[in-house]
Amino acid sequence: MPATRTAPFLLLDVNVLEDFLGYEAVVPVTQRERVRAQIGVLHKDLQRHAFPTVSACDRHEPGDAEFAAQSLPPHALAGTQGQRKLVEASRRHAPIIPAHGRRNPWPKIGELLEHAGQLILEKQGFDLFENPAAREIMRSFGARELILYGALFEYDLCQSALSARTQMLEVTVIEDASATLDDNRVPEVKGQLARRGVRFAKTEEVLQRMAEWTKKQARLERPAS
Repeated sequence: MPATRTAPFLLLDVNVLEDFLGYEAVVPVTQRERVRAQIGVLHKDLQRHAFPTVSACDRHEPGDAEFAAQSLPPHALAGTQGQRKLVEASRRHAPIIPAHGRRNPWPKIGELLEHAGQLILEKQGFDLFENPAAREIMRSFGARELILYGALFEYDLCQSALSARTQMLEVTVIEDASATLDDNRVPEVKGQLARRGVRFAKTEEVLQRMAEWTKKQARLERPAS
């Protein structure tokens, strides 16, 4: 069984899609280039350390209620270029789990995550846990902490983090790898999340945690001389 199977944390990116963070994005997030660069650095190390990742991705239809609620143009429409993940945050042949599929599409979804290296959970609302497979992954994989990043900080990331806390999961949000619509709202949203026990970190801190965990596992697996 690979070392990462026992890791106490699982990294989960939210809406790392062309329509949010691509060069022709339609959603007007702030500091797009900086956030995209940080995500690229993060995923390079994720693959180097063989850490599995889960990706929560919008899949919308024209006229979805979310567009009016956020006063945003249609985005992440099913089957469009804008709904695709950024290439630097993608792994080949990652299984896609539909938002409204069966509760547990595979008997051992945690093993599927480890084998594939990445799972894509589709969603239509803000909360990634609206896809029932998210809970199955947390149970099967055994992670006690979710490390979240992506877009949008004040909507999808906020709601997903709060939902994870109701399930007694520890939650960390990577600040410099998360995009927002309005930087002026960041202090308000951070305060709301902090009151619910959500922690915040920088990309460099998470990279260090991954490196330390990898070294620890390598020592444990080293044959006795």
